[in-house]
Amino acid sequence: MGVILTVFIAQSIATFGNLGNWVMDYAPRSYPNPPTYLSDIAPPLEHTELALPAGVNGEALYLGYNLGFDLIEYTYGGLQDTWDIEHADIPPTVYLTRFRFGYPWRAFSFDDLSTGSSIANMKVMSYHQLMYERAGIYRGLDRPNWIPSWMPFYRIPIAPIWTGLFLNILFWSAAWYFPGVIWRTVRTHRRKRRGLCLACGYAAEDLDRCPECGSDHAAAKPDCSSG
Repeated sequence: MGVILTVFIAQSIATFGNLGNWVMDYAPRSYPNPPTYLSDIAPPLEHTELALPAGVNGEALYLGYNLGFDLIEYTYGGLQDTWDIEHADIPPTVYLTRFRFGYPWRAFSFDDLSTGSSIANMKVMSYHQLMYERAGIYRGLDRPNWIPSWMPFYRIPIAPIWTGLFLNILFWSAAWYFPGVIWRTVRTHRRKRRGLCLACGYAAEDLDRCPECGSDHAAAKPDCSSG
């Protein structure tokens, strides 16, 4: 159940998060493991920024402050340089934006790739296709046709962020497990006080075997000491 909840929550944030309307704060930050699949077809990585909903730490656990979404912007090459398409095979700038989703930790992501040049040019289009092929699962999946166009939905994130995925599975497994334990403990206590079968709730009174479900250990005498 923890796995199901982790995936469901991450994908729900990506689908219904209304990402286009969020006000983002940008903070320069160095990441130890930037994407490497463009390393031989793009300029060197020059700039990295983390973008969060305004004033929010992307990994905070406080309800209402961590909205389950952030993004990292990687810039390969110089900013705002123009691609001399006729003389250069590689663009001077490549923009890679990694959208990350998951609560309370980021668990899945997809990458948005751009050169800042019009894909109407065949050379630019071919380069974009090469980037998409290199990205693989990191680019995510296309939005299905059955999803209405008005939904603020970019792509389906399927690339796992392993640390966040593992922590979220533990978190949501515990969130699902412990309320169940508490509920079963309270139910057992109430049935014991009332002299009901601990297994099915039938009025077993002081019988050694429940006449309803046949449990040998389910019948319980009323606990008079509890009042």
